[in-house]
Amino acid sequence: MLAISLLPESSLHAFPPAPHHLIYGLVRDELGNPLEVDNAEILFESASGTKLTTRIVFRGEPGQNYQLTVPMDSGITSDLYKPTAMRPTVPFKIHVRIRDTLYLPIEMKGDYSALGQPGKMTLLNLTL
Repeated sequence: MLAISLLPESSLHAFPPAPHHLIYGLVRDELGNPLEVDNAEILFESASGTKLTTRIVFRGEPGQNYQLTVPMDSGITSDLYKPTAMRPTVPFKIHVRIRDTLYLPIEMKGDYSALGQPGKMTLLNLTL
């Protein structure tokens, strides 16, 4: 049996994406109180420079005030299926921006066992 591709070679893309990874948790101020300010957001940046952001909402689920959906790439091919996709083992930084000020969390607590695995969730609480 002969397989014929009807797409020109230039229109072929990377392997299909892996399921997203969800990072969620509670951002607290320096006194340990849940952060309740307007115009606050989480900034996620990979070592390659890819950036993702999400808002901090203080009327969210109990015990959490942010959720960050991270698009994942399966890593089977050398190119990503889209520029913001992450590979399972990519190093990253997390910052919190409140209005025009950027904060580096002094504490990141959570269960890192599933971090970066496609289709999984990671609880990551941050203290500023």
